[in-house]
Amino acid sequence: MFLSTDKKEVHIGHETLRYLQYGQGKKVLILLHGNVSSSLHFEPILPLLKDDYTMYVPDLRGFGDSSYHNRFDSIEELADDVIKMAEKLMLSSFSIIGWSAGGAIAQVVAAERPDLVEKLILIAPGSPKGYPVFQKDENKQVLLGEIYS
Repeated sequence: MFLSTDKKEVHIGHETLRYLQYGQGKKVLILLHGNVSSSLHFEPILPLLKDDYTMYVPDLRGFGDSSYHNRFDSIEELADDVIKMAEKLMLSSFSIIGWSAGGAIAQVVAAERPDLVEKLILIAPGSPKGYPVFQKDENKQVLLGEIYS
């Protein structure tokens, strides 16, 4: 079982991303969690991959033990955090697994930096365009086409 104290950190602008680094394999793997989750979501599979991969499993901005000083309004901003993390850790290439919202982020990382991403593995991914949240009227009925920013 992993604890918050097992996590390392990388500073990106005014944010601190905390992450697990696990395994000693030659291949590099980044694992991205979904919404309302954290790096600990992947805890059960890390021991199974430790001999083949060195894994980096971040808590995305505003989740788990990472900071949330600056609001984000798009999947692209979270993808940029992951790219900056990879650059700070000097990862020249890696495979990336994204689950749910993490899958949406992983798609953007792969699209923006195909030079870094060797393989893209998606588990029930969301759309890279994000998740619209529709406004509701006074009767709590969805107002189609009227989306919160």
